[in-house]
Amino acid sequence: VPKVLLGTIETTETSREKVLAYPRLIPMELGCEVTSFSFTFMANDKTWGPVNVKGAVFDEDIKDKIKETEAPLVKITIDNIHFLYNGRDMVAKPINIEYNH
Repeated sequence: VPKVLLGTIETTETSREKVLAYPRLIPMELGCEVTSFSFTFMANDKTWGPVNVKGAVFDEDIKDKIKETEAPLVKITIDNIHFLYNGRDMVAKPINIEYNH
């Protein structure tokens, strides 16, 4: 199964700025297209989501939530990542990242 990344982030630890710089899922294989995913955001012992998204790009609600949340530790889980690869629907491994303020 081809790997999918959040923007250009290849590690589990990142920054809010990097998440917002390129808020979309990118398959690492030519000919792949992300069709949907689920986004969950955890900060200050509270969970927001999952939010189901069609396509590869974060919607405005997700970007706003990331921008407005000030917390010592933020965890993002992106799962149920569906994509088309050679005409077949496939599911990528979940993406788990976190950042500190």
